[in-house]
Amino acid sequence: MDEVKITRTWRAGELALVVLALLATIAAVHAAQAFLIPLTAGILIAYALKPLVARSTCFRCRATALGNEHLLAGAIVWVKDDAAAALAELPEAARKLRMAAHESVSAPKSPIGHFREIAAELNRAAVEAVGGTPTDTRKIPAVEPSPPSELQAWAQRNRRNS
Repeated sequence: MDEVKITRTWRAGELALVVLALLATIAAVHAAQAFLIPLTAGILIAYALKPLVARSTCFRCRATALGNEHLLAGAIVWVKDDAAAALAELPEAARKLRMAAHESVSAPKSPIGHFREIAAELNRAAVEAVGGTPTDTRKIPAVEPSPPSELQAWAQRNRRNS
């Protein structure tokens, strides 16, 4: 018997629909990549660790799992002191950042200084556009920092003494 081979031909509308669906799927995956990449990585890691988890659930391995829990608790206690020390250094780092920002504002060649010059030129252009006489606005006064609080003054005194 002769076999009849049937080939399917795509109509233009069907082909366009398939292409549009494919493009929509690619766009959706691209938009959701911040969610899908960690999800996929988690699934792959879980799949890779499945034999280890299966072995650790046996009766003899429960003691080992309990020992691992103790090691994890010890690591957390060990890191806790380092984290507290790092948090204690944050106010000093914030103060240094504030002082550096204040110094960069007063420096003429800093990005903020360039923006001040741009603002002065735009002010002059606006005054000329409305028919006024331009004044010399090249030097915009710097914003004076607020006086240090009692806590900041205490910290500065103690830093100088140590």
